[in-house]
Amino acid sequence: TVDRVFTRIGARDATHRGFSTLRVELGEMATVHQAATGRSLCLIDELGRGTSTHDGYAIAHASLCALATASPTAVTPLSIFSTHYHALALEFSTENQDQERSVDAGRKSVQLGYMDFRTHATGVKRDRDDDTNSAKTPVVEKVQFLYRLVPGICSRSYGVEVAAKAGLPPWVVTEAAKYSRKMQESAADAHHLQCIKA
Repeated sequence: TVDRVFTRIGARDATHRGFSTLRVELGEMATVHQAATGRSLCLIDELGRGTSTHDGYAIAHASLCALATASPTAVTPLSIFSTHYHALALEFSTENQDQERSVDAGRKSVQLGYMDFRTHATGVKRDRDDDTNSAKTPVVEKVQFLYRLVPGICSRSYGVEVAAKAGLPPWVVTEAAKYSRKMQESAADAHHLQCIKA
């Protein structure tokens, strides 16, 4: 049986107390770390988004490791940990588990999943200024979330598609898609360079 349910969900500040969104989020997480038992249920959503990418990722990583790894004095609680950090999910993926140090043995207790979806072409071009080069101007897909948890890691973010669905003007969606693609290509180039140096 579950003794307590802990949540770290949503984004809000407490400016009347002088607490930023990040401070509130981390206070909630501190309670989870201090009070959760092996019979607790912990629901953690988007930890670390209230600060820079590196700090937020580091906090999410350390917290997930702590929740997933039993120590001599503590048993791990049952936890559902959702994250927007794709790299964090990759670190805990089955393919990487055998390559990691033994200190991270708790990763084997992590099961990965994502919310299933379908996509359909919308006709909104990703680059509105260059209609002649269709290879470089894919259309923004329409995304339909199926609200079904499936095993694995989502292949990429669909934020631009959600922006279109939310009704942002087409030229804003197009510019966002164009910039997103540019950042993905830069990240891929940086990753390949890092692999070459290693």
